[in-house]
Parts: sequence; structure tokens; C-alpha cells
Amino acid sequence: MIKAAAEYPEQSHAVHRASAAFYRRLQHHMTDLSARAGAQSPERLAGQLCALFQGAIVSAQLQRHSGAGVDARLAAEILIKNSIE
Repeated sequence: MIKAAAEYPEQSHAVHRASAAFYRRLQHHMTDLSARAGAQSPERLAGQLCALFQGAIVSAQLQRHSGAGVDARLAAEILIKNSIE
């Protein structure tokens, strides 16, 4: 979806709108999960986790076998732990 939004940057284009809708749903889902986990600021944690998720996707696309997914997971664990304590 990141690539699709970049290839169709016009916000009124159907592909761009679908990509944006996907990431709004992801943000909403992550906010809900963060709240259920007891995060002090569910919206902030969700934003941080979504940024990690999106960054890991881009990194993996640019450099195969970069370990971006593992790095993002480790960073997410730290963010979650700090957000819930």
C-alpha cells in the first residue's frame, strides 16, 4: 500500500484513497489494541507502532534481508513495555 500511494500521489485517485483508508484502519486497530493492552496513551503508541511497521516495509523493499522486521519488532517491544508501565 505504501508503494501504491507513492505511485498515485493524487489524493483523489482511487488507489491513493484505498491506501489511505487501509492505513487509517491499521491506525484504528493499533489504537484499539494499545488501549486493551493498557497503554497510557493508546493513540501515541499506535502511531509509533504504525511508523515502525511502515518503516520496516520500506526498508525491506529497499534492502532484502536487512533485518528491518526483527529490528522493528524489538523496538516495538520496548515501546509497548514503556507505554504500559
